[in-house]
Amino acid sequence: MRVRTFFVSLTKKLNFKEQSLDLIKIKTQNMNFNYSFFSKKGLLILLLTVFSRFCFSQLSNIHYIPPIFAQNALEGVIDEASLFLSTPYDTIFYVKLYEGTDYKVKDSIKLSSTTPVRLPLGKGADAMGVVEGLENLNKKIDNEGIKLTAEFPFFANIRTKQKSQGGSLTSKGQAGLGTEFRTGRMLSGFNPTGGLHDNSSHFISVMATKNNTRVTFSDFKRGVYFHGTKASGKKLKQFTTLDHTVTLDAGQSYIIAEIEKEFTEGEQNNGFGIYVSSTKPIAVDIGSAVSSNPSKEGGWDVGIDQIVPINNISNEYILIKGEGTPAIERPVVVATEDNTQVSLNGISVATLKAGDIHVFFGKDFSAEKNMYISANKPIYIYQTIAGSKAEKTCGLNFVPPLCECISANSVSIPNIKYIGDNIFINIIGKPYTDVHIYDTDKNILLHTHEQEESNLNKDLKLDWYTYKYHVPKEVNNIQIKSTEAISVSMTVQSGAIGAGAYFSGFTPSPILVPRGGIAAYYKKGSIDFDLKQYKKFRIFKWYKDGKLIQETKTPHLTNITEFGEYYVVGVDKSCPKHMFKSNTIKIQGIKEVVLEDVQDLFTDEVDHELEKAIIDDKADPVILVNLNYEYNKAELVKESIPVMEEIITILKKHKEIKINILAHTDCKGSADYNLALSQKRADYVMNHMIEEGISADRLKAIGMGEGSPLKMTECDCDKNACTEAQLALNRRSEFVIIK
Repeated sequence: MRVRTFFVSLTKKLNFKEQSLDLIKIKTQNMNFNYSFFSKKGLLILLLTVFSRFCFSQLSNIHYIPPIFAQNALEGVIDEASLFLSTPYDTIFYVKLYEGTDYKVKDSIKLSSTTPVRLPLGKGADAMGVVEGLENLNKKIDNEGIKLTAEFPFFANIRTKQKSQGGSLTSKGQAGLGTEFRTGRMLSGFNPTGGLHDNSSHFISVMATKNNTRVTFSDFKRGVYFHGTKASGKKLKQFTTLDHTVTLDAGQSYIIAEIEKEFTEGEQNNGFGIYVSSTKPIAVDIGSAVSSNPSKEGGWDVGIDQIVPINNISNEYILIKGEGTPAIERPVVVATEDNTQVSLNGISVATLKAGDIHVFFGKDFSAEKNMYISANKPIYIYQTIAGSKAEKTCGLNFVPPLCECISANSVSIPNIKYIGDNIFINIIGKPYTDVHIYDTDKNILLHTHEQEESNLNKDLKLDWYTYKYHVPKEVNNIQIKSTEAISVSMTVQSGAIGAGAYFSGFTPSPILVPRGGIAAYYKKGSIDFDLKQYKKFRIFKWYKDGKLIQETKTPHLTNITEFGEYYVVGVDKSCPKHMFKSNTIKIQGIKEVVLEDVQDLFTDEVDHELEKAIIDDKADPVILVNLNYEYNKAELVKESIPVMEEIITILKKHKEIKINILAHTDCKGSADYNLALSQKRADYVMNHMIEEGISADRLKAIGMGEGSPLKMTECDCDKNACTEAQLALNRRSEFVIIK
């Protein structure tokens, strides 16, 4: 697969003529919104709020992107698709790309702040991450979802284009993973004949991150049905008034879709608000490809995005109108709870039940082209947007809620003209922020917007400024830098194409990592926690079972021995009122661990820990728990195969390292039999590594039999006192690093 990269050094300076930089001030003192607005034609931006409980982010070290669906991808929908990667980090690192359930790395992509990447995905239905045809609906899909991982956080954005259609989908990273969602899409008009209508569809696409994930689609409204095939191959057309459940393994995807030509007038937008729930975290993409716009005058376009779970949305939003007609520019509110009271500019306009919608009209935007929407409970907002008054120009933005704390101060956007050549960069920041925009191809400064001195004596925490920059037509790759954290989005307004995407939004929550993986706890009876943080925190507050147990100035907590649920909250000095809560790590008694969770204990962060151990010259010979085997076999469980591939990658990178591979068994069977079985297991791993190019003189396979159970998993096999989890945990391999 061809990878195109871009290298920049920011050294020269040039002033362009005929630039446009519009300034919008949003003041939110005491919930009264005063808008001071100087606009130019083509403004299309979304503002983010101030009083939100949650802030979702696109910056993450892991991204799951379910496939995009088009009923007929090449028929005026997707001529080609590309994946765009960027990061604010100067350090060069590699992003590993996986496709679907395939555990092997499909591509390893070099990335840094000065080398953003465009990765072509292909054309039409042949593009990675694109699925077409009714026959691929309502079925488990193994080979289309995209997973991206790296040591450092990065942005991931997919853009599709055709001469008259363009779409942009930004992965929300860790913040996009969850178990409860309410879906949306582009708002449709009713136009049952002509044009691309036969190929118009709306889809919900999910991707599992863990094995044995039950996903349920429910709360369907009248007139909504999805398509697919039965096992016999006979086409299925089923009304979705009943719940629909499927069980997926890690990396599998599943798509349901509506077809526009089968809509009944008055029911064409009943597909909003579908409830998607799961037993384990999933990612959800939604969209329309292609959809008739909300007016009845005709015109179609692509609108796609990734959404976040209910726990990552909030109840306050500011929208700013694009350049479409009032009939096109119509935001849709989706309620997540009963008795949701929706207000426009502080005035109540609707009371909704969970899953119900309220549609705003273009005339609801103020004269200054803005709209403040609030509710007493969390809501989603899906905005159908346009870049011009042409009826065919439509796009979709999944609108982020307002948030006090935003993230990156450096954003690189490669191939900014990929979809069209009329591009605006929209920047949101504090009024004391200097913003610099660079052409990274020519290594020149395009524009500087300096801080607003007049606002320094005000309560800046309640003031927002947004900057709109019209990108010169000769510029293709840009980087935006600032003195403080900013939010950056890109808007395409080109001919019949309308599209939008956020490249940075908010500060991501930190990720709590058990040193050596959770399995390290069952090995020695204690564990240390580290925190992967995407910004610097002043204080770290550590919690066990919801109660504060310790404060530290470093992102580490050591020698954890007690059962319980642990998480940490980072306190940022620039945003002291917002608590950045990490994920939760559960330490439980071995008898409480169920068999299906065992594999997760062996796959959490162990590859990073192995590389750290290799690099650390001060470390003692290190033993890490890594691989888990099938019962009575010398074969790895499939969850452990990606871990082995990661280890092979590390060994190829560090050619001076030699390792001993120690394989273990559970206590069932005789000691002699288990010793022989363990040797077969060690040989299995060693031989696979040799086949993958690791020199045999760097490897030694040693069978350990049943005599070295993990400390927390000792049990009496003779009395049948062992749980399946205990037995499975001891069917493992360990690696001893030979210095």
